[in-house]
Amino acid sequence: MMSRAPELFAGNPDVDHVLAPSEESVIAVRRFGVPVFHCHYHTYDAANDRDVAPAHHYIAMMCRGAGLTGRVKLRPYLHLTPGELESGRMGPEQVVVQTSAQGAKFPMPNKDWPATQYAALIPELLRRFTVVQLGMATDPTFPGVIDLRGRTSLRESAAILRQSKVFIGLPGFLMHVARAVDTRAVIVFGGREDPSISGYSGFENLATPLECAPCWRRHTCPYERECLRRIAPQDVLAAVERQLALAGQPIGTSEVEVPE
Repeated sequence: MMSRAPELFAGNPDVDHVLAPSEESVIAVRRFGVPVFHCHYHTYDAANDRDVAPAHHYIAMMCRGAGLTGRVKLRPYLHLTPGELESGRMGPEQVVVQTSAQGAKFPMPNKDWPATQYAALIPELLRRFTVVQLGMATDPTFPGVIDLRGRTSLRESAAILRQSKVFIGLPGFLMHVARAVDTRAVIVFGGREDPSISGYSGFENLATPLECAPCWRRHTCPYERECLRRIAPQDVLAAVERQLALAGQPIGTSEVEVPE
C-alpha cells in the first residue's frame, strides 16, 4: 500500500508494507516489476461544481482500478489491539456525533446537516447517552458532549467508535471508520450523493428523494439545501432507535460483482 495514513493498516493481515506516496516510491517499486495502480472512484467537474457520479460503489470502483474482479463485500476493515479498544470507552451508553465536515481536506457544505438541527438533537441524546463528539476543532459543538474535536488520532477515533452503540454523522471518513470497526450508524445524506454508491446498506441512511437528488454538487445549491433541512431531529432519533434495536446482530453487508 501507499498511504499518508499508514496507521490505518496496522495489524491488517492483508497488507505487508505501507509506503509514503511519492514519485520516488513509485519509481522504486516499478524497478522491481511491481505494477502501481492509482485507485480513484470519481472525478470533479469544477466548472459545474459536480462530482461525476460513479458507475458503481466507491469500493467496487477502487477494486476495479486495482485490477481486482469478482465478488466483493462493500465494507472496509480496521484492526485494533485490545489496549486500543479499552481506551475507546468514554462512558456508559456511549454514542458518537460528528457535526460538520468543513475542516476536511476537501470541504463540502452540501454534506452538512444544519447546526440548528444538531442543537435540537443533542439534548435529546444526552437524556439517555454519553455523547462523544469527534471531528475537527472547527466543527460546531454543543453543551454536554465529551468534546474530542481535533484531539484524537485516527486509531483513537476508531477505538472510540468501536466502543459506541451508534455513530451519528455525515458521509465521510468517520462513516467509513464506523463500518470498518463494525459500529452501527445513522448517516444524514440529504441529497448530495447516493447512499448506494458511497454508503453502507447496514446503516440508516437518511436521504431526501427530491427531483434534483442526488446532485453530487459540493458547494452550490439553488434550493438552499432543502434536502438536508427536510431531515428533522426526530427522523434521526427514530433512525437511532432502529439501529439500537438491531444490537447484537451482524451489520448487513452488500456484495457486488466487480466486472473486468
